[in-house]
Amino acid sequence: MDDLDHQILEMLCRDGRMPVRQMGKTLNEKGVSLTDRAIRKRIAKLEENEVIRGYTAIVDHGKVGLHVRRLMLLRLRSTENFESRINDLILYFRRSQSCIFSARLSGDLDWAMCGVFKNDSEAKIESDRIRTLFHDVIEFINTYEVEMVKG
Repeated sequence: MDDLDHQILEMLCRDGRMPVRQMGKTLNEKGVSLTDRAIRKRIAKLEENEVIRGYTAIVDHGKVGLHVRRLMLLRLRSTENFESRINDLILYFRRSQSCIFSARLSGDLDWAMCGVFKNDSEAKIESDRIRTLFHDVIEFINTYEVEMVKG
């Protein structure tokens, strides 16, 4: 990957639907002359090398009835089948319709999950479900209301 690839990625991160022609104009303003075909080839190469793994829509969750955002922070405890249970947890979050972010952490806490819900009751049900399904590996869960400022 070179500087041009980085510039193309930066443009796609800002607007994944930016037309190749617009990318060419933007690059041209920076003193770089590339044809539309050359830009498309670079994008195809980035996709082929899985630098670009896909394109996604950024949804305003409030406009589709998901008004409640919760951050769940988990501390885990070791168990005999810990690795298997962590894989179960990962699979659960990947399949969850409400989970918009999930990550393993290092430090005092072990996991973070951010979810979007229709109401407080739905958020509580999800938190209780996670506690019940993974009680053997969860030492505790703290849940916080989230106000998104970027994302």
